[in-house]
Amino acid sequence: MKVIKGDGYKIEWHGEEFLIEMDNLFKKQVEERAAKNIEHNAKNLCPVGNKIITSSGDTWKSRVPGTLKRSIKSHKSKFKDGGWIVMAGSSDAFYARFVELGTKFMSAKPYLRSAKHIEEHRIKSYLTNARKKSRYLKTR
Repeated sequence: MKVIKGDGYKIEWHGEEFLIEMDNLFKKQVEERAAKNIEHNAKNLCPVGNKIITSSGDTWKSRVPGTLKRSIKSHKSKFKDGGWIVMAGSSDAFYARFVELGTKFMSAKPYLRSAKHIEEHRIKSYLTNARKKSRYLKTR
């Protein structure tokens, strides 16, 4: 903290603390926005079947079109410094990893990794622009 005193006045400058707090807030907002963007892009890239598939008459094995797409969610990690998590799959869409990574019977149709790559490029350009702006502000 910087203190400037004069005749009848005192100014306290908390600039460094303010900048650190703003930097932390900025990082949290970027993480959340990136997770939401990855979720959105993954849902757009996720392949969707066009018919209900049942296996041997067992209804519990049936696949409803759009189940995998609806299972894609992002949420805040429960750990202190954990950030955000984007995941796909549920008990109804346990096959999420098969679609993403492929199997010996079907080729991979990556939707999560592709969405992550799209967002990585977006964040890099966003941070580069923010860095340029901060250099501009420091020189003024």
